[in-house]
Amino acid sequence: MKKYEIHSVCDACGDTHPTRHHVMLENGPDETKTVEEIWEGQDLPGEVKAVLANPFQCPVTKSFIRQEETDQVFLVPLSYK
Repeated sequence: MKKYEIHSVCDACGDTHPTRHHVMLENGPDETKTVEEIWEGQDLPGEVKAVLANPFQCPVTKSFIRQEETDQVFLVPLSYK
């Protein structure tokens, strides 16, 4: 299983931030990719859907953002098990 940190483009400030959410995937990519690139035309795994449903806090504006656009959400590989 591979562990990924979720990073997202912030609608409040326009930067990309880690969201403090993580997912474990059996067959995930070896490099950073958008959710759209990985699952284009397919249903998203439950873990990824759950992350998209939860807001994250922008470290610049302190506002809470929910990014549901799959081309604006990135899986960043952290480790392998």
